[in-house]
Amino acid sequence: MLNQRHTRYTKLKKSDERQFRSPRRADPYRADSKPAGVNQCPHCHSVNIRGKWLSERQAGLEIAKMRKLLPFGVYEPLLQLNCPACLQQRDHYAQGVVEIRGTHWRERAIQVFETLAKTELISRVRNDQERILWTNDTHQNTKIYVTLPELARQMGRILQRSFKGKTHYIRSTEEPFLRVVWDSDGEVIYSHPLGRGRARGRKAIA
Repeated sequence: MLNQRHTRYTKLKKSDERQFRSPRRADPYRADSKPAGVNQCPHCHSVNIRGKWLSERQAGLEIAKMRKLLPFGVYEPLLQLNCPACLQQRDHYAQGVVEIRGTHWRERAIQVFETLAKTELISRVRNDQERILWTNDTHQNTKIYVTLPELARQMGRILQRSFKGKTHYIRSTEEPFLRVVWDSDGEVIYSHPLGRGRARGRKAIA
């Protein structure tokens, strides 16, 4: 009987927490409504078709298919529109960061950065807006800032899979932001008080 009351109290408490929890901030660069027409970013030349941003090469193939369905000589003009990734680059606004710690990774730094660059290229095939924005390198750690949390998460998984170590994922509860901390030495990573985190890892190889 006591266990049933405790379970009921726990469920009510969680329900109250969800009810009075502040709503999560929406992505300021990606609206729910789709832009009209076919739009091209004047900076990176990516193209928005039916609400999805594609690379210039992917868009060329898609536009060629569209033109086959239109009457001869009737083409939909390209409108100028800044893509969200270029706006984030302009505003210095990232939605994810991959923080690299430890000492072992510096012995294979070239391979690490090549792996991250390849991960970005593969991710951009699926979503052209998943991009590396800038890098901040200090004597203590290296931080790679990216446009979307999904790319940061994927980079953390690839780093751990390829170079071992330990990875910690810290998600913000107030806005769409993910902090990924990868320690190549496999050290215990602290939990950030402002977000929810979980760790995954394997022993680092010297």
